[in-house]
Amino acid sequence: MFAVHIFDVNAIENKKAIENIVVSAEIASVLLDLDSTDFPLLSEITFIDHELFNGDDLTQVRNELLKLELNTTDQYKKEFLEEIIKLVDLAQKMNLWILFDPFYEY
Repeated sequence: MFAVHIFDVNAIENKKAIENIVVSAEIASVLLDLDSTDFPLLSEITFIDHELFNGDDLTQVRNELLKLELNTTDQYKKEFLEEIIKLVDLAQKMNLWILFDPFYEY
């Protein structure tokens, strides 16, 4: 499973993930193999490593997600991107991080 978390790097170890979205790898594949020219931050996301963004990077991640969402035709992937955008907005308000987690287990 693939998860996107609002993440508090300063929280106690087991309370770091504040809120998350969990989807199958098939849905999350919309975030993979993106062109680094068009999606400089999102293109860093892989299924082999975590990616963590905060601060000004969240604005850029949000803009890239909006652009990707506009170019996505699959309804499930589109909904996934819309949910991530909501998480990014909340993380910005809370001054927290967004973690892309390809190793999520229930």
